[in-house]
Amino acid sequence: MSAHDAERCRRALELLADYLDREISEEELAFVEAHLSACGGCAERFEFEAKLIRVIKTKLRTVKAPEHLAAKIQEMLRRLEG
Repeated sequence: MSAHDAERCRRALELLADYLDREISEEELAFVEAHLSACGGCAERFEFEAKLIRVIKTKLRTVKAPEHLAAKIQEMLRRLEG
């Protein structure tokens, strides 16, 4: 792997979270997608990270906070709004 390739991989990985959340510019999106189509190592890493994030989001949706905690959070939010 050349230094240029390593730099492209480093840049793509820096954009990983924002790419997965689709919170990057069109230029960055094009760069990441082009890089992933050419770099199997990064493509595997991105796929792993995407699966991990999906699992975590699913788990977070199914976990129920204790009533006292939910009430405390709701009260804090009301104070912030008022």
